[in-house]
Amino acid sequence: MKTIEKYQLGWPAQEQITMPRGAQLLTVGMRDGLPCLWALVETDQPDERRQFIIYTTEQALPSWPKAYVGTIYSIENVLHVFEVT
Repeated sequence: MKTIEKYQLGWPAQEQITMPRGAQLLTVGMRDGLPCLWALVETDQPDERRQFIIYTTEQALPSWPKAYVGTIYSIENVLHVFEVT
């Protein structure tokens, strides 16, 4: 079954999230004051762990490769979410 699931992102640390294999990342945003990621998932797929990291504007990016996921605008910061590939 396909569903849209919400995953809370850790910040400022890297976050490993378990989600069904092949999950399609849809968007990122703030929910209840916390950075979150929404993904379209096929619930009958086996789980895999995916790693995400958040950087703020003008913060040095230490290494690549990373795939840009989206930007979150909060009251205090602008957060840029990347998936470590």
